[in-house]
Amino acid sequence: MVLKRQLADGDTAVLLVNQDPAGYRNVSTTLAELGLTGPGYSAKDLWTGATGNVTGALGAQVEPHGVVLYRLKPLPGTGPAAVIGDGRYHGISAGGTGGQALEVQGTCSAPDGSPTDINTWWSWHTSEQWNFAPNPDGTVRITDNCYTDTQRHGTLTGATAAGQPARVRNAWDPADPAQKWRVVQSTATGALTITNVATGLVLSAPQTAATSPVVTGPPDGSLVGQSWSLLS
Repeated sequence: MVLKRQLADGDTAVLLVNQDPAGYRNVSTTLAELGLTGPGYSAKDLWTGATGNVTGALGAQVEPHGVVLYRLKPLPGTGPAAVIGDGRYHGISAGGTGGQALEVQGTCSAPDGSPTDINTWWSWHTSEQWNFAPNPDGTVRITDNCYTDTQRHGTLTGATAAGQPARVRNAWDPADPAQKWRVVQSTATGALTITNVATGLVLSAPQTAATSPVVTGPPDGSLVGQSWSLLS
């Protein structure tokens, strides 16, 4: 069994559990399975104090009915995004889209639960403005700046399957991991990577035409549509 918990400072605790009462077991996972999208993490074994770097798989030989507990910290190169908790609304654009912005499809007159897409950036369109608010558990709530009869600061919500559009829902459920995100920022380029807590899938613009859907997909550093830059 593999358990994880996001810590208040942005680190991740990972517990490897051997439920076999009779024998040692190799318990392993990967950064992708943990929903961690950075290029690499330092890993500290909290029982022995041993440290190392993880770029793919994380595992250990665990004694019968035993556990191994790691604390993972992003390696230099990425960190928590500066937009988190700044109280502002920002336009964001996916790489390769020519500066098109994430928006509520149909703008603020769209019904509750509408999907998201990319479209021409207009700084005064509140449907293209997003706030990144920290949650008590270290995750992020992302909301639009709409306030109409149908869209009221809707929360960006991840899909349950890869390739499905991310949607905006008026109702906020702090117990729903699909409405929570991890947002890290490259210290070299300033680009954001936005990962859904429920699935570990990454916010992505796989197509470049205006009004193309914004979906969640498996993390892939080679896909420019998973790299988001600030427009405002």
